[in-house]
Amino acid sequence: SPYKVINAYKIPYVDKTFKTIICTQAMEYMDDQERFLLEARRVADVLLLTVPIGEMEKWSQLRIYTEENVRELLEPLGNIEVFEREGDLLLVKLRFND
Repeated sequence: SPYKVINAYKIPYVDKTFKTIICTQAMEYMDDQERFLLEARRVADVLLLTVPIGEMEKWSQLRIYTEENVRELLEPLGNIEVFEREGDLLLVKLRFND
């Protein structure tokens, strides 16, 4: 099929294989989000990401985000080109630094 299941902490591709990685409704379940972000930066130029924003009672994941902590997490890795909130979801387009 066109999809593969991979380890987000050790993406099995060489550096800069992809223009874009899309991660929707997944990072909040990861034990080590920083490790994933470094791997994503290694293999791609851009990350499209959605994460939940709001009250923890509405969600069932390991963490809930605020707009501030998403910025703090992502800004050291590159340039945030899109940062849009739609209800309880935050959409971010991050262009990684080389």
